[in-house]
Amino acid sequence: MAMKKTMMVLLMVVLLAGILYPQGVHAKLKKGIYFSGLTGKRKDLYSDINIKKLSMKANRLIVYGKFQYSKSMKNFWAGKRVNLKYKKTVFPLKKKCKMISSGGEGRPDKLTKKSFLKLAKLYNGLGLSIVVDKNGKVTKLDISS
Repeated sequence: MAMKKTMMVLLMVVLLAGILYPQGVHAKLKKGIYFSGLTGKRKDLYSDINIKKLSMKANRLIVYGKFQYSKSMKNFWAGKRVNLKYKKTVFPLKKKCKMISSGGEGRPDKLTKKSFLKLAKLYNGLGLSIVVDKNGKVTKLDISS
């Protein structure tokens, strides 16, 4: 009987800990722009903001890295940015999330999920902009030079 009570108390502690201290990766993302560099684990590409690893599973982009965050693109270009700490972040994608590559004077190229991942996983220092809407979902992924 005492063993059952002990087990129940432990179970309650575990449940409460899960409720009171949720994982940050599952928190709703703030609306705005998240920017980082696709450097991977390369030592020759130094950056204060970098993505070490990324993957995509079931309409979610999973990223291990540091980002700069800004409430809008206008604020981003005005230098109003906040550096976020290195962590795993899960970005839920909208069903019609735009994936593009841009740079130079040409028009942006549309990418499929497969071509987006292939380009991103080159980890060659290109920038990755992630646009998040008010519902915490990604509306646009832009790999740029």
